[in-house]
Amino acid sequence: MDNRTLFTGKAADYAAARPSYAPALIDILYARHGFSPSSRIADVGAGTGKFSELLVKRGSTVYAVEPNDDMRAYCLRNLNAYPNFYAVAGDAANTGLPAGSVDIVTTAQAFHWFDPVAFRVECVRLTGGGTVAVVYNRHGEGGIYAEISAIAARYRSDREEHRRSARAAIDVRIEDFFDGRFVVASVCYPIVEDEETFLRHRLSSSGAPREGEACYQGFCADMRDLFARHAKSGSVTLENDCVAWVGTVF
Repeated sequence: MDNRTLFTGKAADYAAARPSYAPALIDILYARHGFSPSSRIADVGAGTGKFSELLVKRGSTVYAVEPNDDMRAYCLRNLNAYPNFYAVAGDAANTGLPAGSVDIVTTAQAFHWFDPVAFRVECVRLTGGGTVAVVYNRHGEGGIYAEISAIAARYRSDREEHRRSARAAIDVRIEDFFDGRFVVASVCYPIVEDEETFLRHRLSSSGAPREGEACYQGFCADMRDLFARHAKSGSVTLENDCVAWVGTVF
């Protein structure tokens, strides 16, 4: 499937239910890794703008690069009031931004969709050898997460794409992308979800069934049942770390 259309029809669930990123991690980027209010940042694979928003609110000029029309429309709707925000139709290999137009490139929860070689070339073109930060929310792998994965595996339509997003596969791709020259910042960032948020988060996955598909109701029922078995006082708390790999590419 074309990566540009994988999340078509998913934007509302993504915007409503996907978690943001730890404010403490943003503090680290701005205190230790050259981010500043004067930074010009290309946030590539920006989705609905969850990471872009945190950068814009620090005063940085942010170009949110997103190939999917639905996702970019949500991003624009949420952030267009900021004079330092720009939504750009582009992708990791061809952002559409001029050469040398930014100081920093970021990508949050999207790197596994990229051709890392083409993305590296684009980062060098954009920054002339500047900073790149790859950011992920990284959930646990046991307990409720193992059960979520088992349900998702029964229903998902993109098994090949899912393999690319496995933790070990991402780690190898990041290591190769930076040629081993990076530092890691990590912040514990638990996620608390009520039933609807829990379900919509799972539905926002590229491989989850869409409403109207034959397996949609079964997927929702299984996820609601899973939530009910783990919920305490109407919510579940999910183990999660917010992690940034930061380096310079040449």
